[in-house]
Amino acid sequence: MKVYLNHKLTRGARRTLNAFSSVLLNLLQQEKFEKITVNQICTDACYPRTTFYNYFEDKYDLLNYCWFLIVSDIQINNTQHLTPEKAAHLYFGNLYDLLTERKDLLDKILLHNDIEGQMVQSFANYLKKEVNQIIGELESSLEHQVPKKLLVAYLSETVMVLLTWIFIDQHDLPKETAIDYLEQLLA
Repeated sequence: MKVYLNHKLTRGARRTLNAFSSVLLNLLQQEKFEKITVNQICTDACYPRTTFYNYFEDKYDLLNYCWFLIVSDIQINNTQHLTPEKAAHLYFGNLYDLLTERKDLLDKILLHNDIEGQMVQSFANYLKKEVNQIIGELESSLEHQVPKKLLVAYLSETVMVLLTWIFIDQHDLPKETAIDYLEQLLA
C-alpha cells in the first residue's frame, strides 16, 4: 500500500480509503474477485483511476487493505505475559467473534467467490500472517524444545485450519465447542 497506515491520515484520505474499500467489499458480494476491475471500483467509488493508484498498487493491494480493516477490529493488548499457546487461544477466540459478527458479509462473499479462488486465499493468507506475527512476537515458553519458528507455524496453522473449517467450509459450531476443538488439536 502506498499510504502508511501507522501515520495519522487526513480526513480526505480516510474518506477515499473508505470509499474504495466499501466498494470492493460490496462488489465481492455480487461477483467473483477475479472479474472485478480497477475501472469498476473507481467508477462505483466516484474517483478517477489516478486517485486509486495514489493509494494502491492494484486491486490485490486494496483487497489486503480491506482485510486490514476487518482484522484491525480485533483488540489484543498486553499479550507479552502469555505463552504462545495462550495467545493462540485468545486470538482464535477474538477471530471467531469477529467472523461471527461478519458472518452475513462472509456468506454473501462466499456465494460468488470459490473457496479455492484468489479472494478466499488472500483472506486466509492475511489472517495467517497476522496470527504468525502476533504469536511470533511472544516469548516462547521454556517447556518447549521445539524451535520457536516451528511452534509459531504450528499454532497459526492450527488456528487457521479450524477457522477455515468453521467459517469457510461452513460447519456451524458454537464458540465453546470450537475452543474445545482447538484445545484438543493443540494437546
